[in-house]
Amino acid sequence: MAASAPNLGEPSGAEFTLKAPPSDRFWTSLGLEYAAIDYGGHRNSTALDFNRDAVPRRLQGAFDLVVNAGTTEHVANQDNAFRIIHDLACGDAIMYHEVPTGGMGDHGLISYNPKFFSRLCYCTGYQTVLDSNDGVTIRMALRKRPTGSFKTPLDLPDELMPKQPFDLARLPRFGLWTAFKRVRTALRRRSLPGAID
Repeated sequence: MAASAPNLGEPSGAEFTLKAPPSDRFWTSLGLEYAAIDYGGHRNSTALDFNRDAVPRRLQGAFDLVVNAGTTEHVANQDNAFRIIHDLACGDAIMYHEVPTGGMGDHGLISYNPKFFSRLCYCTGYQTVLDSNDGVTIRMALRKRPTGSFKTPLDLPDELMPKQPFDLARLPRFGLWTAFKRVRTALRRRSLPGAID
């Protein structure tokens, strides 16, 4: 006799989140082990504030797949949110992102664009496995390099991007002005059109 399919629920309508079953049923029905992280420890998840917290040692590098589907757009501190995802993933893990782009109006705090993920991959050395953008949702699957450390994405012209990506969080603590002065000095040295005076 064939095993019966697990009841994954039938949520719909305005009260979707109240009626939705916990997602652990979905993942375990695929034969995967499951762990979740949520701000308040909702539904037996690990409580973690994506704005401020670091990954607990016991979870660092513990996951082959990290799914960000409806999380980071609600977080103001994008650097920390993506650093957490990176730190949860083991070497060679897949980090899957399904996030809103400009077509979702006022959903969340952040809307993403393809350039964000392009710079994230460049600065951190991720390999793009899936890249999809329908104008409403960006879907990206990125493979983490086994020895790669997280690097804060930078939005600079290609000619100013460092050959060895660096982490803004590791700059001396003199504030944004120091980082700005360094960029301005680099622009002046290169005598680029539109250099900052």
